[in-house]
Order: sequence, then structure tokens, then C-alpha cells
Amino acid sequence: MSASNVVAATNPTNYDIYIIGEDGTQGVNGTTGTNGQPGSPGTDADCNWASECKRRSSPGADGGSGGPGGVAGRGATGNPAQPAVINISSLTGQVSIFSAGGKGGDGGFGGPGGAGGDGGDGGKASSCPAGSCPGSPGGNGADGGPGGQGGDGGPGGAGATSTITYTPANNTSKIVGGVASASGGEVGPGGPGGGGGKAGSPSGRGGQAGPSGPGGVNKGNDGTASTLNIFPTA
Repeated sequence: MSASNVVAATNPTNYDIYIIGEDGTQGVNGTTGTNGQPGSPGTDADCNWASECKRRSSPGADGGSGGPGGVAGRGATGNPAQPAVINISSLTGQVSIFSAGGKGGDGGFGGPGGAGGDGGDGGKASSCPAGSCPGSPGGNGADGGPGGQGGDGGPGGAGATSTITYTPANNTSKIVGGVASASGGEVGPGGPGGGGGKAGSPSGRGGQAGPSGPGGVNKGNDGTASTLNIFPTA
């Protein structure tokens, strides 16, 4: 084995041959939270033929709270590299080979929180004299739902042991190798909070936006490193 010809690769680009696994896919994104229902409007006041208040107004109802965003899925595990056996009968020049498992998939994005429902408008005043049938206040807008949690990263794929033999055509002919441990996937971000509902008219209070969700907890573990056994033959 040419141990000096195999290095830990920090930037695995511009190699001639790759013995690698496919990267894991990203985790599924969280679903959007359910929007809150709007508050029903209040009843308008009314007066009778004698200008007497026969029905007083009622206030608008508050909106319903937005639902929480869904939790995102974990990234998929990177695919392992497959062991290879390569024989080169006559090598002219230099060939470089890299081997590693596939990177772990990143965690999915947390789902957005649902929007808070709008407050219903308050019932209107009647035209009775002296304000005997006043209007009522509007309902409050509801708070938006919290964002969902981001997903965890997936583990990196396992490396493989591959064997390469070659016959150099001259003293400048050689094979150099690079190996690495496939990195685990990153955690996904939390989802944004849902918007607050609008205030009902008049004098209702608007809802607050929901808090953003937390990011994923665990980054994926790195995979095991590949091994390249390189044997020049006479």
C-alpha cells in the first residue's frame, strides 16, 4: 500500500475518479398550521315605530387562535460508498481517486404557524333618538400560531474499503488518493409564527404574531471514513 499517496481530503474536488455514495435527501418540511376562524359580527341595534329600542346591539366575537406549524422531518442518511476493485494494466501520468459516503440530508424546515382569526365587527347603533340604542365594540383578533420545530440532520453515509492496483508505465506514473468521512446533515430552521388577526371595529384589539419555532436539535453524525489500498505492481 502507498500510504503516503492517500491523504485526508478537506476539499474533494477535481479528482479523476470518485467512489462515493449519494447524498441523503432533505427532511420533509412541516405543514402549515390551521388558520383561526374569524369572529362572528355582532347584531345591530334596532328600534320600533315609536323610536324605542327593541333590540340592543351585541359585541363582535373574538377570532380563533392560529394552529401550530408542523414539526419537520429528519434528513435522510447518506448512502454508503460501495467498495471497488480497480486494476490498471499500464498507467501513464497521474490519476487521483476520492472515496467517501454520501452526506447526510439536512433537516426539513419547520412549518409556519397558522394566522390568527380576525375579530368580528361590533353591532351598529340604531337611529333611535338620544342614543338609546348604542353600538357595541368589535371582537379581538386572535394570536397567530407558533412555528413548528425544524428537523434533525441525517447521519453521513459509511465509507468503503477499495483496492486499486496499477502498473506504472514510467517513474512519473502514480495514483494518489483522498478519503473523507461524510458529514452529517445540518439541522433545519424553525418555522415562522403566524400573523395576528385584525381587530374588529370599533375598539377591538389586534392579535399578536406567533413565535418562531425552534430549530432542529441534533446535527447528523459523520459517517465512517473510506479506505483506499493502492498497490503499484512491477
